[in-house]
Amino acid sequence: MTTKFLVYASTCILLAAPSLAAGLPATVTGEASAGLIQLATTGNPEGLHKEIGGKITSSEVVATTVGHATLDGLLDTANQEHLAPMALVMPSGEIYAMVAPTITKDNFVLITADGIARRMDVGASEGTNRPFEVAMIDPSRLPTTVTGVASEGLIRLATTGNPKGCRARSEVGSRIRGSSRRRSARRR
Repeated sequence: MTTKFLVYASTCILLAAPSLAAGLPATVTGEASAGLIQLATTGNPEGLHKEIGGKITSSEVVATTVGHATLDGLLDTANQEHLAPMALVMPSGEIYAMVAPTITKDNFVLITADGIARRMDVGASEGTNRPFEVAMIDPSRLPTTVTGVASEGLIRLATTGNPKGCRARSEVGSRIRGSSRRRSARRR
């Protein structure tokens, strides 16, 4: 009896582990609900709101919550991707908003309560209706050089490519070297 219980308990933990480890809400594990599919394909959060509650608000809440740089990291701004006008905000902290327009037309942004921003695909265009993660940005794993206020030297490095004035150890964590293009030109 004990062996059967241990096998059963281990199986349950293993099946639950991906969603628990990822910190994903139940709405994006397993098969997607009609409301989540509606949000991801049309940008209308009404159906998901009826299913799970929350508050419908402007999708600007996404940029306000995670910052424009994080949001731009999830969107292909070169191809005019943006968020649909409305988003769904849950009392527990999750935020759902559609990515528009996309090639597959079934992507959405999910911000979980722990502040992790994810670009998700609802799986409608694949015919599975099983949401999966396309990209993730965890702000707690970003180096301090890309969070908070950037120094003058770091801004110069990012905008001009000139590392002069950038305090290598304190701002980037190592010494600054010339680009590989310059080094290979010197070798010739």
